[in-house]
Amino acid sequence: MIRSVYITREPEAVPHLRLFCEKNGIKLTAISQIAFTPCDFQVEQPFEVVFFSSPRSVDFFLKAHILESNVAVACVGKGTASYLEKKGIAAAFIGENPGNPAQNALDFATWLGKRSVLFPVSSISKGSMLQAHSPDQVQQIVVYETHLTPVEISENEVYVFTSPSNVHSFLLKNEIHGAKIIAWGKSTEKELLKNHLQATSVLQSSAEQELISLLERVTQN
Repeated sequence: MIRSVYITREPEAVPHLRLFCEKNGIKLTAISQIAFTPCDFQVEQPFEVVFFSSPRSVDFFLKAHILESNVAVACVGKGTASYLEKKGIAAAFIGENPGNPAQNALDFATWLGKRSVLFPVSSISKGSMLQAHSPDQVQQIVVYETHLTPVEISENEVYVFTSPSNVHSFLLKNEIHGAKIIAWGKSTEKELLKNHLQATSVLQSSAEQELISLLERVTQN
């Protein structure tokens, strides 16, 4: 039975996880190790599709750019699709493998075909979604900056890392000894390995419900 979980997200971003922990008597610490600020940007060329990699990319892009009705919207997974839906925007493509960027990129490239696409991204984006496309059909614009904001955290039995940048920031002030580690997708798993940490589990769908299902199995053991 686990008694404490730390996740690199703010409490309002994980409402279902909060409820699960409350019901099971698990202490939840939810603190992101990164912060975001908007960037000035300009879209230089027309585009037929826009691909959103996160709710943040949606927010920062739409605050400064009006999306034309003839532009198709694509997104990395169900979480971002749900966020778009709340804004009255239906995603024409929703990635089925957000935890596996390479496969997601191939799936999106097949769907996209030869259409032009715009990627609004973070200042530290690794560009994993761009690699499956012809350079002349792609625009990438930085719409927000990601800043490391390391916070010292008390020891937990389970650590959940939601991005590579959160791993990097966390390790500036913290260490992990003998705890279970859950990586939110393969990119995060790779960052953990770079820092000599082995993920106990890797989320495939990068969804809150998948994390809860995993924790349910752990609590039963």
